[in-house]
Amino acid sequence: MQSKLILALDLGTQSARASLIDDHGNIKALSKVKYNPLYLTDEKGVCEQHPDVYFDYIKKALLELKKNGGEYLKDIGACVLTTFRDTAVFLDENNEVLRPCILWLDQRIATEYPTFPLWKKLAFKLVHMTSFIRFQQMKTAIHWVKQHQRDIYDKTKKYVNISTYLNYKLTGELVDTPAAVIGHYPLEYRTGKWYSHHSIKYGVFDIKESTYCTLKKPGEILGYLKKDILDILNIDYQIPLIGSGSDKSCESLGNGCIDETFASISYGTASTVTITSKKYVEPSPFLPAYTAAQKGYFNSELQIYRGYWMLNWFKDEFCKDEIKKYSNEHAFFDYLDQVIEKIPPGDDGLILQPYWGPCLERPNARGAILGFSERHDKYHIYRAIIEGIAYCLKEGFERIQKKEDKKVKYLVCSGGGSTSDIVLQITADIFNLPVYRAPTTETSSLGAAIVGFMSLKRFSSYQEAKDSMVHYQKEFLPIKENHQLYQKLYEKVYLKMYKQLKNIDATLREFTNERF
Repeated sequence: MQSKLILALDLGTQSARASLIDDHGNIKALSKVKYNPLYLTDEKGVCEQHPDVYFDYIKKALLELKKNGGEYLKDIGACVLTTFRDTAVFLDENNEVLRPCILWLDQRIATEYPTFPLWKKLAFKLVHMTSFIRFQQMKTAIHWVKQHQRDIYDKTKKYVNISTYLNYKLTGELVDTPAAVIGHYPLEYRTGKWYSHHSIKYGVFDIKESTYCTLKKPGEILGYLKKDILDILNIDYQIPLIGSGSDKSCESLGNGCIDETFASISYGTASTVTITSKKYVEPSPFLPAYTAAQKGYFNSELQIYRGYWMLNWFKDEFCKDEIKKYSNEHAFFDYLDQVIEKIPPGDDGLILQPYWGPCLERPNARGAILGFSERHDKYHIYRAIIEGIAYCLKEGFERIQKKEDKKVKYLVCSGGGSTSDIVLQITADIFNLPVYRAPTTETSSLGAAIVGFMSLKRFSSYQEAKDSMVHYQKEFLPIKENHQLYQKLYEKVYLKMYKQLKNIDATLREFTNERF
C-alpha cells in the first residue's frame, strides 16, 4: 500500500503555496500563486490586506494543485497549515471580519496603551523592563485600532492571528497552536497557555480573555476540512487539519534542526537564527523562546526585522538601470554575486549595522555603515549588507549558545538568500561552522509536513523523520584565513558599533520624530 501524503498549505509574505509531500521529503506536486496586489494601499508604512483574500489565494493554489497533481489527491492523509506571524484579524460575535488584517510589516505605532498599577511599574523598572514593554505595546495592532478606530475595537469579540482565522475558514473551528500564534499576543510560550490573572505580564496587552481562541498542542487535530475545500479537490473522505507552527518554526524543522547541535538560519524578508531545544532558553532578557512546531521543544530565536529585504532595497535604490539588462531578478542577483566575489572578505573595511527596521531589544537603533573611503563603490555596500546581517545573527547566536547545554556543530540556511553560494560561504567563514544549504526551497512546507507525519504515527521520532525526509543539497566549509579576518572585524568593530552609536541613534530618532 502506498504511503499517505501530507497536503501542506504555506501562506508566505509574497505568495500562497499548496504542496503534496511524501514521507521521504519528496514534493510530489506543488502550486504557487503570487498575491496581486500585496496590500490594499500603497500608503507608506501601512500593510493591510483582507484576511479572506488570503483564503481565496489558498483556494486558487488548491485548484492549481489539482491540475498539477490530481493523481495524488486520493493519497492525502492529513493537511497542515503554516503562515507568516504576528498578523492581527478582528472578528465580531459571528466571527465575521470587521476590518482588514494588520500585517507584521505594518509600521504604525500606538501612542496610547494600557497602564499598570504602581507595584507593577516599580517591578518592571527594577528589572529594566519598562522600555521593552513600552515597545511591545506600541507595536501591538489592537492598541492602534483602539486609539484610532474605537468603533472597531468595541465590536471586536475575537482577536486572532491570521493562522487562526484560516484554520476557522478551513474547518469551522477557531483554534490554533501556541507555535503558530507568534507575535504581540498575551501568550506564555513556556507553558503554551494564555496569560492568567496571576501572570506578572497580564495587562501588557489590552486584549480581553474572551477574545482568545482555543489552543491545542502542535501535532493535535484542529478539525476536519470543510466540504467546500474537499469539493475543490474532488475528495469524498474526511481529512484532518493537523496543528503545526509559524513559518519560521516550520522552516527550522524543515531544515532538520531538531536539537541544539544544528542551528537554522533563514535569509528571508525577515532574517532569523534559531536554535531548537527541549530547554526553555530566552535569547536575551525578556525576549521569550517560542513554542516550537516540534512538540515539547522551544525555538530560541533572534530576528532582523528587515533582513534580506535589504537586498531588494539595494536593487531599487542603486541599480534601477542595471537590472534592465537582465531577463529576471534571479539573473541580476547572480551578476551581483559574481561582482562581490571579487571583493575580499571584510569588504575592504566597510562594516554595516543592519537595523533598517525596528529592533525589539534595541528600539532606538538605526542602520549604520562605517569605514567609507575612496576605494569603496556601491557593490561594497551590497557585500556589507550580506556580511552585516551575518554579523548580527552571529551576535544573537552567541548569546543563545552561552545558555544552551550543547554546542551547535552545523548551520542550515534557507530562504531566498540561501540560493547564493557566496552568501553561504560568507556565513560559514563568519560563524566558523559548516553550513548546509536547505533541502528544498519549500522548507516551511516540509517542516509542517514532518509535524503531520509525526501525528499520523508514520515515524517514531523526529530523528527518524529527519533521516527520511531531510536531504541537504550542498555543504560549505569555513576558510580559516577568511574567518580570522572576519573575527577581528567582528570583535574590534562590529560588536562595539551599537554601544558607541546608541546615543546618536536616539538623537536621530528624535530629530526625525520617530517613536521607536
